[in-house]
Amino acid sequence: PGPVVVQVARDTRPSGVAITEAVQAAVALINKCCCLSTGTPLIRVVDHGIMTTPALHNLVFWHRWTGGSNPHFNAVAEGCFSTADRTALTQGTFASGQGLSIYANSLSISVGKLREILPKAVSTTTAAATTTDAVKKHIVIDCSNGVGAVVMRTILSLDNSPLASMFQWHLLKDVVADSSQLNEKCGADYVQKTQVPITDFHDSLVQIVTAELNNTSSTAFSLSLIPI
Repeated sequence: PGPVVVQVARDTRPSGVAITEAVQAAVALINKCCCLSTGTPLIRVVDHGIMTTPALHNLVFWHRWTGGSNPHFNAVAEGCFSTADRTALTQGTFASGQGLSIYANSLSISVGKLREILPKAVSTTTAAATTTDAVKKHIVIDCSNGVGAVVMRTILSLDNSPLASMFQWHLLKDVVADSSQLNEKCGADYVQKTQVPITDFHDSLVQIVTAELNNTSSTAFSLSLIPI
């Protein structure tokens, strides 16, 4: 067996860098004291950089599922991962940014497959279904000026992404460069604790609705707000 793979990631808070370095230092100390019979390190750290918790969990799950010749992985991975991505998941060796790209791509493909299944399960011949299909679906995401913005930009930048094309996306509070803006009057915790909308939400909503009404003859469309 090869070394144990420990995958780490962080959000956009400056403290995340120090925490990651502390983990790597601890692993280096362990490897200095212990190693495999082949002389290779006992533990290998994979640093994915900035990434959301669900994305990291997804990569850990796939890596653990690829142990040996797992028929379930082979069946699910077919059509979801490139050869290079499957190798990365199996061996736990990721190029810079590859982990986030794998997560975004697999999530988008999964949504696309779900969209193929749904018409078979729900009849679209009824008047109600026809009306629903005609409704423009808008998703507004409060990115909390944090890591959510990084992940969503990656997902929406994919070529031929089913997830990107399924809805009209609007990212609010997506300033990542300035860490002092993280969760500043935005985000799920802020909305839950204060029971007030994020700052500038009403103005952003008016702009979205106005633009939609100006660009279409239909006055029916749906809009959802997701705080993260």
